[in-house]
Order: sequence, then structure tokens, then C-alpha cells
Amino acid sequence: MTRPAFAQGAERTGRLFYDILFEIEPDLRALFPDDRSDMTRKFVATFAVIIDSAKDTDTLRRVVVSLARRHVGYAVEPRHYEVVGRAFLETLRRLGASRAQLAAWSNVYDVISAHMVSTAYSDLDM
Repeated sequence: MTRPAFAQGAERTGRLFYDILFEIEPDLRALFPDDRSDMTRKFVATFAVIIDSAKDTDTLRRVVVSLARRHVGYAVEPRHYEVVGRAFLETLRRLGASRAQLAAWSNVYDVISAHMVSTAYSDLDM
């Protein structure tokens, strides 16, 4: 899997992602600090790590498990993963991703988010 075109413009991409996320689900704004500059860098860096680890399933699993557990501490709920996925794909769409790229990233996001939810919220009856 290759890095999406947004990797070259991390700050712009991160801002766009969060703008779209809060447009879709304004209530999520309360979960984030007012200054989102650190979050924008983390957003793109996280996907870069996921891409770089795609062929190393042990590393990828560790990254995803760690990410999932941290998000519980940020008050993220399982239902938020669907909203984030929509915002992520819309970000890619607005940045010019092709239909094939969007479909591929949709599949990747679905697998990763399902694993994150099952890891972080395994004690919940879903």
C-alpha cells in the first residue's frame, strides 16, 4: 500500500480532516484541544506508521492495539469510529483520491477500526 497524496501536506490534511470531522459530528469537538496543530501532525503520522507497518503484521498489530487503548482514555466511544472513517474518506476524496484508492482505504479503515474497537472495548456487549 502506498501513502496517500496527503502525506506531503500533513498540516493542511490534518486541518481538513478535523474540519470535516467536526462538520459531520460537531459534538466531537469537545474531545479535542483548542489548538489542533499537534493533532494534525499525529493524524498523518499515524497513517504513515500504519502504511509503513502494513507488511509487518506484528508491528501493525502492536500499533493498532496501542492506538485503540489510548483512544479509550480520550473518551472515544465505539460509535465514533464510523464517523471518523467517514471524515477520513471524505478528506481523501477532497484531496483527489480516485475511486479505487477510496475503496482500498475504506477496506483498510474498516479492518483497522474493527480491530481497534474489539481490542479497546472487548468487555462491552456490542
